[in-house]
Amino acid sequence: LGKDVVKVRMKVLMLGSAIAGAAGALYAFYLGIVHPSDYAPLRTFIVWVMVIIGGAGNNLGAAVGALIYLFVDRTLAIAKTYMPALPFDLNYLTYVFLGIILILVLIFKPEGLMPESLEAREEIREEASQ
Repeated sequence: LGKDVVKVRMKVLMLGSAIAGAAGALYAFYLGIVHPSDYAPLRTFIVWVMVIIGGAGNNLGAAVGALIYLFVDRTLAIAKTYMPALPFDLNYLTYVFLGIILILVLIFKPEGLMPESLEAREEIREEASQ
């Protein structure tokens, strides 16, 4: 309604960045130390894998993806105690299995294991149009 979309988006981006920066500064002050290993991009990658595997359309899909990740992670942690003589570290096998699961899900069921239902999508569209 007469608003410059680019300008509004820029203001929102700047405000969000300012809030994130202030939150990061307060968090560092609270901890007393900031170390780069605390903010590894691997954590973000794992969360995205959970959401993609489960399905991004609903919370149940994200929960299912998290359960699959926990199952793979805990199963390999238990297997590590029974196979100590392997020439490689089993911790990295978690990422290999997650990658395989992610590729299989993206090939055979790209919407995730628990996709958003069409009825829910239509309800959201109807509410938004009113």
